[in-house]
Amino acid sequence: MKISVDDWGGFKFVNLDSSNIDECMKYYFNGQADGIMVHPYGKYKKNDLAFLKKYKNIKRFIISYGDKIDISLLPLLQEVEYLGVFDKQQAIDYRIFKNLKELRITWHKRVDLPEKSNLLTSLYLHAYSPANKSLAALPDYRNLESLEFLGGSIETLSGFKRFQKLQNLTIIRLLKLRKIFKIEKLSGFINLHLELCKKIQDANCIAKLETLFYVDNGELSSIKFLSKMKSLEKVFLRDANVLDGNVLPLSKLKIAGFSNKRHYSHTSEQIDALIESNKII
Repeated sequence: MKISVDDWGGFKFVNLDSSNIDECMKYYFNGQADGIMVHPYGKYKKNDLAFLKKYKNIKRFIISYGDKIDISLLPLLQEVEYLGVFDKQQAIDYRIFKNLKELRITWHKRVDLPEKSNLLTSLYLHAYSPANKSLAALPDYRNLESLEFLGGSIETLSGFKRFQKLQNLTIIRLLKLRKIFKIEKLSGFINLHLELCKKIQDANCIAKLETLFYVDNGELSSIKFLSKMKSLEKVFLRDANVLDGNVLPLSKLKIAGFSNKRHYSHTSEQIDALIESNKII
């Protein structure tokens, strides 16, 4: 039987076949994959996770469309370090997982996030909608390096400065978020991905970035502010309209990408050529 393996976040996950669980697990435990993925619209046709009674020592585990499966046995995974759970209904207490380094979940009101952790380095929250509309309710993850939000009701990044080791922030479809200036307080912060956040008003306030993804967030009056960002190396402005048309600041970078527009001073091809000529110099 051919084992199905999917790439996910830089890891290889066995797409668990409920008709051949033991062979899939053998493949994983032999080191041929990094983790186990349960997908009810894939090869997993059971309605629970009973196999975890036998296989408790999985290090990386993902369950998609968890609302189609009873996930009550998930706490058996006490050795899990990477956990992805995409479920919109069932109660789950992530505080019981003491070895988590990376957590990727759909948030809802029946979810309890891990308490203060020195191990957690990466957190992805889909539909995070706390009552206070901020990050203040997030526990203190002192070694958090990567934080991602997809959708939700966050309106302010208040509470952000606790994550002093954060290096990467991804914010997608936070429709009410207006200001991001608070991330400037972080000393090690280097990579920012902003997408579909059309009310952002202060994208020019961040000075320390190495990489900026600015995707479909509406209009920018100018990108002159990029010249003040001394560490900046890469910028991607997809579906972003620079009103004054001057895209020449992008030529000073190592990599730049943007959507061509008639009123722009240069095409993306011309900017690429200027970047290459700067490398020769």
